[in-house]
Amino acid sequence: MNGFYIVPSFGLMINTGVQKVFVTCDTQFAPEQLVDFYDMADIIIHDSETSDYESRVHANYKRLVTLPDETKGKMWLSHYQDDGPIKYNAVLDGFLGFLEKGQTITLKRPGDV
Repeated sequence: MNGFYIVPSFGLMINTGVQKVFVTCDTQFAPEQLVDFYDMADIIIHDSETSDYESRVHANYKRLVTLPDETKGKMWLSHYQDDGPIKYNAVLDGFLGFLEKGQTITLKRPGDV
């Protein structure tokens, strides 16, 4: 919702056959709408703004930190402001961390040990 009307946003669920990865794209904080996807996923890549100002485009870090520990424990944060040092410790707050430019995540596939 942009304040005037609903703006569609699309995510992506990747299923490797062993793991499911949920990726949000320009998603506001809406846990009641996303809980089924959060629960289904083994890894979550969630856009997160880190500024004090809430743009109403991405979920703000201050809101994401209120999610249950089980959800945060499988969540990487992405698409955050790059205009200065990040003032939050995502790992200390229960997340997997902030994704960094060029970082790769290895997913399990059938037959992997």
